[in-house]
Amino acid sequence: MLKAIFDTRTILLYLTTIVGLLFIVALLSFMENPKVIYVPQKEKVYMVEYRDKPDKFTKEKLIQYLKDLNIKYPEVVYAQAVMESGNFKSKMFRVDNNLFGMRKAKSRCTVALEGDTYAKFKTWRESVIDYALYQTTFVKKIKSQSEYINHLARNYATGNAYKGHLLEVIGQVEEKF
Repeated sequence: MLKAIFDTRTILLYLTTIVGLLFIVALLSFMENPKVIYVPQKEKVYMVEYRDKPDKFTKEKLIQYLKDLNIKYPEVVYAQAVMESGNFKSKMFRVDNNLFGMRKAKSRCTVALEGDTYAKFKTWRESVIDYALYQTTFVKKIKSQSEYINHLARNYATGNAYKGHLLEVIGQVEEKF
């Protein structure tokens, strides 16, 4: 009889553990998928983000998020967002949460949703995370802001006037940084 009680207790312990684990898995499935990103700078930074609901975009939140993610040359990246999103009014930004006019990534990690030519994101923050992934893949060796702007003019821009327009917008937004 004693052996039967011990076996029953052991079984109950295992069942309780399994039910607890299933509860945790079910709870996590209701949350937005966690985003884990790595952005190299002077030190390694790992960031895990859980959000149940997307937060409303503001220019101030964007500036802070660029800083939080250790984005290289945040004033340039902010100027890109202003340009590419039509001062945050374009359909690509309002509907697809694409701040930077990012195309669908082909040769790097991405957090973008499936889309045609241009990337689509669940939230504006994911657009910034995707830009961070772009930087970690393609601009690791760039050492100065002017070198970065030249890189963008050669590899990111879709027109010849991009660099001049970007420099103009940087002049308008630099005081925010």
